[in-house]
Amino acid sequence: MTCMVVCFRGAPGTSQAALQKERELDAHLESRVQQDQGAASLVAIFRCLASEVNPSLPPGGGLASKRAVIKEAYERLRRSYEAQMLVRTD
Repeated sequence: MTCMVVCFRGAPGTSQAALQKERELDAHLESRVQQDQGAASLVAIFRCLASEVNPSLPPGGGLASKRAVIKEAYERLRRSYEAQMLVRTD
């Protein structure tokens, strides 16, 4: 399969407002993961986030399109928590 990308000189560029919204959404999702850190699993966090209405999620992709951001925040918190537990037991 071949994929060709065609770029035109007059094509619109990336919107700074859209990039800012994306950064704000990522920060919001990371803060929600931190709030739900008592949840036992990543699945529980996804269920909690899915139960909320968030109009700033991308249309067509929804929460699934932000899976990488949520998973990264969750794994970062888990590593931090595990490191704290190791320090306490030593």
